[in-house]
Amino acid sequence: MRSTVTMLAMGILAATSGCAETVTGELLLRDGSGPAEVIAPSECLSGEDLLLFGVDMFDEDEDWMIRFFHDPLEGPVVQVFPPSDEAPHLFTPDVCTEFRGELRRREVQDEDRGEYGVMYGSLRLQCEALGTTLEGKLDFEDCDE
Repeated sequence: MRSTVTMLAMGILAATSGCAETVTGELLLRDGSGPAEVIAPSECLSGEDLLLFGVDMFDEDEDWMIRFFHDPLEGPVVQVFPPSDEAPHLFTPDVCTEFRGELRRREVQDEDRGEYGVMYGSLRLQCEALGTTLEGKLDFEDCDE
């Protein structure tokens, strides 16, 4: 199993007039009940409001949500929330042949908002848990509250 996770809180103050969130890449989810789902998030939010060191990434077209965060007891976690009321799929490094994740936080300054934090990083996965596979890569930047 190849697993690399970097979780850093950075106190770099950057002068900016605002940040535009960016999410690129896609994940492929197969659960054996039908065709594979392509999840391509286009928006992200920092998990700070939920007291999580992580991000929520949203696929606007299909209402999928990917949550990538660092659990203080369990370590890195990826949850995939389907558009239905089904329970989320849960992936941790121990069920993955590849789990490379990076979560970083930086402080930015905005004339209107003042100083606030944004999350950025990447996620590379090849996982299988309870008959469900998840693979692909995502890069995210400037995810704020």
